[in-house]
Parts: sequence; structure tokens; C-alpha cells
Amino acid sequence: MVKYPEGPPPLGGEIKPGEGISGNPLDANELLDYTGPLGKCTGVYYGLAFQLGKWGFERYKISESIFVSPINKGYYELVLKEKEQLFQQIKIGLASISEAYSDLELLLHDLRKYKQYVNYFEKIKELENQIKGEKDPEKKKKLENEKRSIEQTLRAIFIDEVDVHTDLPHTPIALRSIVSRWPTIISDFMKLSEEKTPEEIKLDISYAEKVVLVTKNKLFLEWKRMFESTVAERYKRIKELVEARKNSIKEYKEALKPTIARYKMINDALSSSGGRAAILRSFFRPDAQAYSIDSMVLWAWKPFAPSEKWKVSAERFNRVTPSKIGFTEEEIEELIRKGKIKSPNDEIDALPIEPSIDRIVREIKKRIEKEYNIELTTEDLFEARKRLLSRYSTGVYLGVEGVLWPFSPYFLFAEIPMTRAVLVLPNGAQVEDLMVENLKTYLKTQNLIIGHILEIIAREKKFEMEIGGLLGEFGIDGNKWKAVEDMLKEEFPEIYSKSGKKEGVGEKSSKEEKKNFKIFDFFSKIANFFGIELTLIRAKGPYEFAFYDRIIKYYLKPAGVLFGQIKSYLNAAFEVPGAKMVTNI
Repeated sequence: MVKYPEGPPPLGGEIKPGEGISGNPLDANELLDYTGPLGKCTGVYYGLAFQLGKWGFERYKISESIFVSPINKGYYELVLKEKEQLFQQIKIGLASISEAYSDLELLLHDLRKYKQYVNYFEKIKELENQIKGEKDPEKKKKLENEKRSIEQTLRAIFIDEVDVHTDLPHTPIALRSIVSRWPTIISDFMKLSEEKTPEEIKLDISYAEKVVLVTKNKLFLEWKRMFESTVAERYKRIKELVEARKNSIKEYKEALKPTIARYKMINDALSSSGGRAAILRSFFRPDAQAYSIDSMVLWAWKPFAPSEKWKVSAERFNRVTPSKIGFTEEEIEELIRKGKIKSPNDEIDALPIEPSIDRIVREIKKRIEKEYNIELTTEDLFEARKRLLSRYSTGVYLGVEGVLWPFSPYFLFAEIPMTRAVLVLPNGAQVEDLMVENLKTYLKTQNLIIGHILEIIAREKKFEMEIGGLLGEFGIDGNKWKAVEDMLKEEFPEIYSKSGKKEGVGEKSSKEEKKNFKIFDFFSKIANFFGIELTLIRAKGPYEFAFYDRIIKYYLKPAGVLFGQIKSYLNAAFEVPGAKMVTNI
């Protein structure tokens, strides 16, 4: 997972006052550990996930892994053995696809060859029709010369591919074999058209050569007639085979994708260095004890309206242009090309605070790209914003759990990392343990939530890329996942791309923001020099900036209340003595 910026001071130094808020109250960070009979922890986990939805939270599982000791044979067979079987299925499927590609290449080779032959005959027929309808002698002669040129190509094919095989033992009769007797016989043959008798040949050559040429010409004309019908029929059959093979490859890939997805979804903890190290230093004994460990991280968030007497929540969405959202000119052009907007002046529903694509979002985007080794596009930024906006506007109308969200840019955010261990004791009893390490709740602003949605999009993209990577649709270029088509465009832009330009994202906006921040810093330093603390000057964005006067009093408190609510739910679910369910969020 990505490390997100924290701030403003004293919560952290990466977010300046007014740019946003991301902070975890000190009393909302605690390790929780519960033990119960088999099935208890699983039930509580799903109960909490559903309950968060009823409280109006969006919930996302952001990571997962599993480890099963070989001693726990029954569960091992169900999980990791299943993964091994899926791997074997994938190997067989990939071998079938590879074989299908080999067959396709052979068919395409034949298709190109016969397509050229069909083009010759198609062009000859077109020229014959044009010659019949042409009255201008010069144009007619030009068309006849063009037809003769194509005919000569067919004659060359006849000499090289057909006539060369007519030699008899010790009796050379092919044109290439008797050229020593008549040096010009091949060039003379190329000059013929429809001559069928020696008298029709108007060349200054011997009668014996004319007889040979007439014989060869008759063979050529008959071969051409047969060759045309044969080529047309064979081209049709090869075309059918090519299309069938293309479709079969596509079907093979689509049929294999679910298998690869199932394989990837069983995330063995030993597949990462961190997971291997954790199992190695754990007090569990995989060689002697029957147990399993699975872990996951759950994110949950929802907006809240700060408790202020005269604060009125917006009831309607304003509409803004892409530039007001924070997109640069280059990004707006990309959105138009992708069909997301029609013009730079298109108006889009606004989020509670605009520009929503700000410096913090772009900083998070860079960290996500580095963590997941993928490139996030302008389209992904647009999609992240759209997902957040849709929950504001259509949450309850689409049957989403919980309450209608207030139109606020301030969010309660819960990070719930859970590790579930199942122990099979020697007496046959099974014990389940759930460790929440650590339960944290945060106050976050809209731009941080867009960043979290971006990370979810990145996980979705990388998952699809890993599946496509096994199928040859994606590859790794410079430690980043890219579509093979994009790799070709970068390698040979003049051949594979319509425009040889490489597009950048957000550079202009980032430079402008840095320039504005330097101006703010300049005036802030002047004020500090004269002993004047101007909070307004220190604020660099549209979010709340008065930490001690407002953020602590009105904003951080609900994050602590949420922490207590989740903790009380878990305590009550596990029947901790004295625990009561709290539902005041």
C-alpha cells in the first residue's frame, strides 16, 4: 500500500495548511486481539463489514494474503493445492494459445501469398472492363500496358513455379532449360498475349521457336484459367481458417482469464519477501503445527458535516469546466480524445471543493505509480473523481447501504488491518484468533479520498495487467506495466503511432502550483519577520487551516468517536465483559 501524505502540522509536514487534512488522533490507534471458537472471527469480520455499510461507509478490501501450514492437510488441499492445479490449467491453456498462434502465422503467410494472386486477377478484370469502355486511344493504350505488366508478373510465376517442373529425364523442355538454344526465348514469351498459332506471333524469330512459344503460351493460358479459380477458392478457405483461428485464440484467452484471476486471487503469503520474513520470524511452527493465517486490510470512509451552528450543507451540485476541476490543457485534450468530455467548455458536476485535482492528488498519484509500477492516466483521474461524485449523488437511489451522504469535503476514514489465525490443536479442537493491528481512524479531506480511490483503480488495473501479461497483452517496460501496443508506439512511434508525440500528465499544473506556493511562502516569511502570524497567509488551499482553533475542536473529534464505535462493536461481538454497542456515528 501507498504511504499517504499527512498534515497540516502538527499532524504532519507533507500537507500545508489549507491544502487538506490527513491525520490520525493519538487516541484512535490501538492493537486489538480477540480469540474465539472456529467461525467466530469470520462471522465478526463480515458482520463489521456489513455494519459499516449500514452506517453509510464505503468499504474496500485493499490487500489480502494467506498461509496454510502443510500439516493442516485438509485446508492445504482446499486452498494451496487448488492454486497448484489452477497453475497447471494455466500452463495447458497457454500452450494451446501458443500452438494456435503458430498455426495462425502459417495461415497468415499463405493468406498474404494468395491475396496477392487474387489481387492480380482482380486488377486484370478491372482493367479489362475499363479498356472496353474507354474511347480515348491514349488512355486505352495506357490501360493495356498496365494490364500487360500484370500479365507478365503471372507469366513470371508460371515460368518459375510451373513450367520449371515440366522437364523430362534427359529431355529438357522447360523454358529455363532451353534458353541455351534460344537465348531470347524467355523475353519473347513475356511479350506474348493471346497468340495460339505460330503465324500470330509477330516476333523476328525462327519458326521452331515460335512453335515452342505457342505451345508454352497455350499451357500458360490454360494454367491461368485454372489458377484463377483455384486461387479464388483457396483464398476463401484460408481466409475462413484465419478468421476461425483468430476467434479461437480470442476465445482461448477469454476462457483462460477467469482461471488466471482465480489463481491470482489466492495470494500466498510466501510469494512476497515480506510475507516470507513474517512467517519465518513468527512463533508458529509450520513444520509441526496445523494452522493457517490469512490477512486483509479494510478501508472505510464517509463524509461528515462539522457541527457548526450556522453551517448549511449544499443541496445542489454546481457545474464547473474541466479547467476549474484542475485538469491542464493537455489533459483536457486527452479527455476529449477518450470521449469523456466533448469540449473544454463542457460543464461537469462539481465536488464539494474544486479544484478537486490538486497538488495532493497528483503527489499521491506519483506514489501509487511508483508502488504499483503502472502509469495512471488522465482518464484514471477522471474516473476516481467520478466514483466519488456518484456516491454523493446517487447513493441511496441505487440501493447502496446506509444514509445519504452530506455534501461535505471532510471524511471519516477507518483503516482496519486484520490477521485471522486458525489453530488445529492436537486434541482436534480448533481455535480462531483475530488480531487488528492496528485499528486506526482518520480525519481526511476530499483530495485524500480521491487518492485512495486512485489506489483502488491502480490495483484493478494492475490485476488486469497481470492477467493480460500471461496472455501477451501487457508487458513490463522499464519496471512499469504497459500495454504491448503502447510499448510498440514508444519504440517505433513513426510506424505504430499516428503522432510521434509522447504525452505527459499534469506537468503544467504542478509547475503553476509550485510557483503559487513560493509566493505564499514569501509573504509568510515577511509576516513572521515582523512578528505577525497571519493564518490567512499561511493557508495555501480551500480546506480548513486553523488547526488549534477549529480542526481540533470541530473536525478531529468525530474520528475518535468512530474509533470508539468500531472498537465497541468488536468488543460486543466477541462478548468482552462490560462491552456495549455504540451507534452514534
